[in-house]
Amino acid sequence: TGKARLAALQSYQVLRQPDNSVAIAVGNRPAPGNWLLTDGFGKMYFVLTFYDTPIASSTGLSDVTLPGIVKVGCNA
Repeated sequence: TGKARLAALQSYQVLRQPDNSVAIAVGNRPAPGNWLLTDGFGKMYFVLTFYDTPIASSTGLSDVTLPGIVKVGCNA
């Protein structure tokens, strides 16, 4: 289609693993599953935004486990 692909994923469109986790490939080549396009230049930031969650209130804050971002490989 020639359209640039946005480097963003929303919760309604991600594919989840059997354990409900989300794996996302990031790079300049298409990958199966969840994939974010990058051009390979400059800094990269990953931002997770939570709306209307217990994190937003003062109750139960100590019981919250935030998701992690894990680098599993690099072709650079």
